[in-house]
Amino acid sequence: MKRKAFSIILAIVWSISFESSAQQHKYRQLAIGDNIAETPALKNLLHYPSPRLFLKDLTGKLVIIDFWSTGCPSCIAAIPHLESLQKEFEGRIQIIMIDPWESKVNIEKRVSKMSVLRPGIGLTTLPCLYGDTIWRYIFPHHELPHHVWIDKGGKIIAATTAVNATSEHISQILTGRVINLSEKNDLNSRGYDVRNKGLMFPGDTSIRATFYSGFFKSNPGFGAGSKISVDTIRNIYKRDIFNTDLIQFFKIAAHGTRILFELKNYNDYLRPKNNNDFDSWFSKYCYSYEIVMPLRQRDSLYSFLLQDMNRYFLMRNNIKAVLSVRKIPTYTLKRIGETPIKSGKMGKDTMIETADVYKFINQPFSKVLNYLKSIEDLSLPLAFLDKSNISSNTLVTLNLPKNLSDKRLLQTSLFEQGLSLSFTDQDIKVLVVSDK
Repeated sequence: MKRKAFSIILAIVWSISFESSAQQHKYRQLAIGDNIAETPALKNLLHYPSPRLFLKDLTGKLVIIDFWSTGCPSCIAAIPHLESLQKEFEGRIQIIMIDPWESKVNIEKRVSKMSVLRPGIGLTTLPCLYGDTIWRYIFPHHELPHHVWIDKGGKIIAATTAVNATSEHISQILTGRVINLSEKNDLNSRGYDVRNKGLMFPGDTSIRATFYSGFFKSNPGFGAGSKISVDTIRNIYKRDIFNTDLIQFFKIAAHGTRILFELKNYNDYLRPKNNNDFDSWFSKYCYSYEIVMPLRQRDSLYSFLLQDMNRYFLMRNNIKAVLSVRKIPTYTLKRIGETPIKSGKMGKDTMIETADVYKFINQPFSKVLNYLKSIEDLSLPLAFLDKSNISSNTLVTLNLPKNLSDKRLLQTSLFEQGLSLSFTDQDIKVLVVSDK
């Protein structure tokens, strides 16, 4: 009986796999410049007048297909913006959301638990298609979100990240202007897994580098973030950092050390507030990095990274970073004698926000410290030091003012908890990043 049931399951799985494969071979993968006339119907559409739609039926409108998933926080966060664009250009564009992998039930269950969506907005008001993997095959991609732009004549004109979906870009395309959006050319969809193979992949397996490092030009196809690989057989440690801006690189290299930026054009290195300026900023100020080193030397990673940055960014941007000790105005937190630290009533464990106060009730001391550390602002400069010797896991109950700049109120609140906060100049170790 069990063997028969197992055979039935295998037959079903094989049937589904065969059907999916046959469906894929029926259609071809599309790229920029191709026409969508022969694409299949979008089936089981939600939030659309009919449950079935062919993309060619939208001729005359600019179409933006948004590929997303519930495992992509930036995809979820972008939903309100996409809805506002649809309303702004109603009748002239059509934004369609596609999650090829997940079912409607699972999506709604997961999204309902996410606080990023504003109350009352629900999942979305845009047309949605779920659980049809053929679209991921037709428009190959790996990193999310992934946007496919189709012009009014049915031709694919761009494949981008979500950052390019702006009112200005849409207006320019609708008026016939030719604009160059950064192509999101996912390497994975072309058969190269940059996450697993790395940025510098040898052409032959007999080539085994034991130590190297290098910077790479930013590429939307790399995605973002970082990856660590450990090979205990070859005793190799590898770290990849993808599409990261120059300021963040210095913060990574500092590895917990405070950073003091003394750059004349500091704001130029920060991500622009206007997404229309993102492509040029991304191309100019973002990089990827890979380093391979002997496993026993991995503790030197941040030191090596900083050395590489001082070589490369000094040459390219005329910037250098030096560890130094500076005298900086500092808030120092200390414990008053052996005063016992208060704790809340048993069973309570919460944090309450009022108009003027944050109430920490039976909260780990680490949470209080994280809040107090927000005083620190090295651009002033102003630092915060903890010399209380209180364990981060100690549960405490106290009220702290929302306005941390009110020194007297802050000191009074901490004094009631058995803590003191002094304000003096202190010698602080900092990584000073400056123009040459």
